[in-house]
Amino acid sequence: MSNIKGERGIGLAKGVTWGTAVEPSTGNGIYLQRFTPPKGDRKLTTNGDEFDHDMPTLILPGDYPEQTGSMGGRLYFEGVERILASLFGVYVIGTPPEAGVVRHEFTFKPIIGSIFHTVAWDEGDEVKCVPSMKIKSGKISYDEGFQFDVDFGGDRVTISAWSEPLAITYPSDGVGVWRLLNTTVSINAQAGADFSAGDVIHVNKLEISVDHKYKTLPITTGYEGISEHKQSDEHPGFIIDMAFPEKDAVNALYLPSFDAGTKYKMRIKMESAAVISGKTSKYTFEVNLPGLYLPEPPVYAMESPIPTSVKLATYRVAANPTGMSNVLPYAYLLNTITGLTDYPAS
Repeated sequence: MSNIKGERGIGLAKGVTWGTAVEPSTGNGIYLQRFTPPKGDRKLTTNGDEFDHDMPTLILPGDYPEQTGSMGGRLYFEGVERILASLFGVYVIGTPPEAGVVRHEFTFKPIIGSIFHTVAWDEGDEVKCVPSMKIKSGKISYDEGFQFDVDFGGDRVTISAWSEPLAITYPSDGVGVWRLLNTTVSINAQAGADFSAGDVIHVNKLEISVDHKYKTLPITTGYEGISEHKQSDEHPGFIIDMAFPEKDAVNALYLPSFDAGTKYKMRIKMESAAVISGKTSKYTFEVNLPGLYLPEPPVYAMESPIPTSVKLATYRVAANPTGMSNVLPYAYLLNTITGLTDYPAS
């Protein structure tokens, strides 16, 4: 009997054709603390609803509804590239600051390209998998280091003939986890100057959420599972949830800003405490949000010292704000992991 968490792994492999599983292998392991796989629901047809049947005499297998699940873990310096590429939608390898460092660049695309994966996991003496699943929403939040959580929907659950345990390896051991200590949050007026020291705010909660607003398509002829999800008429976007330990002169301005419809831009920059081994660069994850507004008023709790919560939502700006290079959210990640392939570059 194996220890399912201590001795078994979970693999995430980029899919090619919806409905066809890709066996996770070298570099496809993903470190997770939380994993809720789909149960493998399937519709059944019986004849128990017919006249002259006091009990069913036929039980017939039917279609597979959408298979939903979730996964989450630490937002490590390395090994989260596929998760970020799926959440943003566009991925390219940028120009690194020095040799031996890789710059992974992500740009949010409202109508995202085709990004789906096979997720497979060891379960006892079996390997189960969802041949094709799509990450539908996700968030980055803080809990003793930044974490990620994503929700996904897939076509079906199968018991695979792949060798058990999965023959996966991991990009690295993750190296480290981003902390509040080395995180800088800067915000100012959307039409204002580039960020300066006076634009830095100090929050005790920071949560970055993204929802693609995918639509689950109905089952069609020729396949017993769902087709690949498509964009719905709802607007996708990011939500930023922040909390301050107390009300102060800075966050007191968010209520009149909400009333006035003030627009903002924001930069969230996380760095490692030390440089990458043998390099001068630090591990870095930077998220740029060119257009933000308050969709609801801030909350000032009626207790001392008046903890304050603020929610911001993204919108598409007309032109690149000062200090930024896009009208939509974008990010980059510096580490030593080889760049991804087969992800949309535009």
